[in-house]
Amino acid sequence: MKTVLKRTLYVVVLTLFYFTVWSSVRGWVTTYTVLPQVELAKEYCNKTIYVDQNRPTSTIIHVYNERNEQYDTIYYTTPAGFYLLFGLVFVILFGGAAIYYKVLLGYHLGFWILSIISMMPGFCIHPLFFHVSNLGIIYLTPFVTFLVIIFLMSPKLLTAFKISDQQK
Repeated sequence: MKTVLKRTLYVVVLTLFYFTVWSSVRGWVTTYTVLPQVELAKEYCNKTIYVDQNRPTSTIIHVYNERNEQYDTIYYTTPAGFYLLFGLVFVILFGGAAIYYKVLLGYHLGFWILSIISMMPGFCIHPLFFHVSNLGIIYLTPFVTFLVIIFLMSPKLLTAFKISDQQK
């Protein structure tokens, strides 16, 4: 019973941290990494771009496409959001080993860096670079999160893949 209360307390603290501090951090990173790239692209890549910012962690960017003579819309959502919280809540509640934390946090951090790096080439070289970010946000992030949860909840699957799961 003591373990359940302790894990529940960790989840409550994590959730409060996510909605107060972590959301602000994600918004700050978007403001100081993605939006300056938009300004640089306007100046150095001779692109017509304007930004609609709905929330600090979600940005809608419109880039004028000379070939089609219309604006292409890019939706950028800062990684390490809901799916990170969702995965961490499950890992905490089920008492997962350190490997689960490392996989979740490592993927989200790595993808966050990759999505920021792919913005400038998307503006200046080819819009295909924006698909790196969209692919990760829409498909890979939920996939990795749910895969971690599935491995956490299925010890037989761990042994089938010969993955060691040492409890803390």
